[in-house]
Amino acid sequence: DWNNNVCTQKFTQHSTTSSDVFRNNKISSTSNVGAYINNLVNNGCFYRGDYAWTKTAGNEYYSIDTNHGFIAPNSMKITGNESAAVEIRSYPSSIAGKTYTLSAYFKYENVSGSANHGAGIEIYTTSNRKSNTFVQGSSDSDVDNGYKRLITTITLEEGETIAHIALGMYYSTGTVYINAVQLEEG
Repeated sequence: DWNNNVCTQKFTQHSTTSSDVFRNNKISSTSNVGAYINNLVNNGCFYRGDYAWTKTAGNEYYSIDTNHGFIAPNSMKITGNESAAVEIRSYPSSIAGKTYTLSAYFKYENVSGSANHGAGIEIYTTSNRKSNTFVQGSSDSDVDNGYKRLITTITLEEGETIAHIALGMYYSTGTVYINAVQLEEG
């Protein structure tokens, strides 16, 4: 069903090869048995390109990248603009009073911007509230092939729903690769 429902499993083993993605955290082994997750984001792994995503800036800032995959083979590549928010948006369904968590894996390079900006994720509500997480600098290429999971959570108030979620570069320069976007209850 095009990545709306995800059953996650992650197994990691230690390796000393420089190109092996399983160098996660340089530990010897780990195991997670995943649970069924109802991902409220359509096309969160970009299997269908940018389908179901709205771009807020010109096409020259965005591309689907097949060379920097992590959980999924495709990533959304976004190049920043220091005078604008360059983001992709999705408009998921939500229910007032519930808690929602947005997460995605970001590989970011040379991200620089003012305080409270950079590469990031945001949840916007119909009451003009938002929850966000931003990063700057460059991610560590020795851990998870440079990917870092960004997470933000919000509890909706009575009568409030999610207006949209957004991921991208906010008033900053640099490049980000976004992979495995997920919005779930809880």
